[in-house]
Amino acid sequence: MICLFENKNMRYCYIVLILIVSVFASMETNAETIDGVTEVRAGGMYSELELINNADVTFNGDFTIVAQNGSLIIEAGSKMVVNGALRIIGRYASVQINGTLIVTENVFIGGRDAENSVGDDGVLTVGGDYNSVGRNLEETNDGSVYLSDPTDWGDSDGDITDLIEADPPVLPEEDLIDFIEDIGYDTDLLPASDWQGDEAGSATDWNISGNWADGSVPTTASNVTIPTTPSGGSVFPTDCGNNVYYMWNLTLENNAELTIPAGSQVTVFGDINIGTGANLTVENSVAQPTSFLHYGQVNGNITYKWSYNSGNWWLIGHAISNPTMANYDAILAGGNDYAMYDYQDLSVMQRISKTAFDFSAQDEIRGYLLKVKNNASISHTGLLNSADVYSKTLQTGWQVIANPYASYYQLPTEASSGADFEHTTGSVYVTVSTSNSDKVYHTFNTVTGVGTPAISDGTFNGIIAPTQAFYVETTSGSEGQNVYMRSVHRVHDAAKAALKSGQVSKEQDILRIKLDNNNAVDEAVILLREDGEFGLTRMDSKQRFVTGNSLSYIYSVVDDVETVINVLPYELDDFQQVLGIKAYAGQHSLSIEGISNLSANYDLVLEDKELGIFTTMVDGVEYTFDTEEINSEQRFVLHLKAAPIATDIDDVERNEELYEAKVYIQDQSMLSIECNWGEKEKFVTVYDLSGQQLLNEAFEGNEFRRNLPFTKGIYLVKLEGDKKTFEQKVFVQ
Repeated sequence: MICLFENKNMRYCYIVLILIVSVFASMETNAETIDGVTEVRAGGMYSELELINNADVTFNGDFTIVAQNGSLIIEAGSKMVVNGALRIIGRYASVQINGTLIVTENVFIGGRDAENSVGDDGVLTVGGDYNSVGRNLEETNDGSVYLSDPTDWGDSDGDITDLIEADPPVLPEEDLIDFIEDIGYDTDLLPASDWQGDEAGSATDWNISGNWADGSVPTTASNVTIPTTPSGGSVFPTDCGNNVYYMWNLTLENNAELTIPAGSQVTVFGDINIGTGANLTVENSVAQPTSFLHYGQVNGNITYKWSYNSGNWWLIGHAISNPTMANYDAILAGGNDYAMYDYQDLSVMQRISKTAFDFSAQDEIRGYLLKVKNNASISHTGLLNSADVYSKTLQTGWQVIANPYASYYQLPTEASSGADFEHTTGSVYVTVSTSNSDKVYHTFNTVTGVGTPAISDGTFNGIIAPTQAFYVETTSGSEGQNVYMRSVHRVHDAAKAALKSGQVSKEQDILRIKLDNNNAVDEAVILLREDGEFGLTRMDSKQRFVTGNSLSYIYSVVDDVETVINVLPYELDDFQQVLGIKAYAGQHSLSIEGISNLSANYDLVLEDKELGIFTTMVDGVEYTFDTEEINSEQRFVLHLKAAPIATDIDDVERNEELYEAKVYIQDQSMLSIECNWGEKEKFVTVYDLSGQQLLNEAFEGNEFRRNLPFTKGIYLVKLEGDKKTFEQKVFVQ
């Protein structure tokens, strides 16, 4: 606890505090809960404020909470930034930080019985002084607290340098950068890390502590210098044991060299300075792109190198602002060859290889198609793309857009006016292949944030590899409008995905319909949302077909359009979704994942219209069929009907007056019935959801037990007596 006065006389502290409360109490304040939004506000005065459900709010200006029971609550996952001073004043004032609170100037917490609690997941960073006063003040730090002067709170975790060095990081990279800049922290005071390259047997490895003058591998709080002449001789870093590089500033002295190998992850929080004759080379391959993420200024040229495999068309862009066609022509001298096209629309592909095509006259996010005859490495030396935003004027129909940055890029999910992809259909298509026979499209919808297909450890979630290009389609009437890509969306992809995409885990209320032809699996998605519609909208994504691959396709038909992502409303009782297929001849199997993760309870029945077969679909069930080579938009219908399902005795409705019977499944397939109807003979009939009768049997007494030797699915049980009838759906496993 720190008093406002040097003499620490508590009586004077409380007198001043009472006066402060009295002044603020006469002002208008308000209580508010901020639920799940991201916004920027002016500073203000509140009596209570709570941030919940991943709210992210920045206050530009001083922020005050004043009330006898005033409170500031930041729930886990939420973040509050105050670009100014923070004051919490009140006799029983309470601060509960379970999310993140960033304050660039001073913090004052005052009240006789006030409390400040930083929970296990809580983060508090303060750029100015931290002051607290109160006779019974309680302060608890179970999380992470970093202050400009850590002695202001004896239980803090350290100062601003400690915050920068924290491993794992306390703040996301961009929040850390903004905080350091806003508080005017002098990063030149950070520890120096000078390369010397003299570790025997590992003299080129960045990740060996013995290669550094201070005996430690650089961290986020290191100012790295690669000297002209390292003490170990002319040995420069060319590899890294774990392929992960962190530093604040990076300086290459005159004629120094630094090579970043393919598959690396580089984060430079500050500036990059490249001396005369120095060479910083960033290597990439299609299987192992390097993610190079920088936040400060770049002074000097960088060599950006890509190695391409032969036999594939690669959709590419450039991370260098001034690439030249001469760098592609350079591979011709070794007997290699290449073809390169500027994709202008569905019918026009302008050949630009071995011409005087001027890349520098084009938009930085313009994408191209490249194919090399033999495996080849192509390098460009120039200025690294680092602008806050890049744009391109949209043409009619389809076009190729590229990630212009040297890092991965998270496509934003934006549905509002002014969104980066507002004037496109909202869908992004990335080609993925190792050969023409397995070429497919990964699709991401920027309105809903949903991607397809599901892959080994998640789904395509719109993370685009460095300089990866992709297809978008302009909405009708939007020709001449712009599409944008912004540096704020740069990320590192933890999965280190190849030149295509990244992964995240599955989401709720998504049905993934899979069609397997024993060679490859295609997927269509049905997503249930409150704002979903039955007609075609920008939330839906068209299916794009690839000719000549080994895939059979499955799709939803929406307003006569074949869609790979189809967004429907939650209320779907008795809804029928038409599913089409474009398939090779042979045996296929169709399955649906995600049924058990639906928020609402639905019966799903797949109707094969050609064969007249109805199949109850649950997780794990496959429908197998044979087909000729076909493109049929009417082959299947998926019936969705909302209904309660009894899966065990505990799930059965127990209102005896209403139902007067209990029907449930035990031990996965044992049908159990309990009824006390006072009738001698009763009849049990079991139907599948298509209405076909599977069992009809009479019984006497109050109980009935029978094993149901049926396939996994939902069935209707009907119980009849002379005067009473009861029906219940059950789930047989």
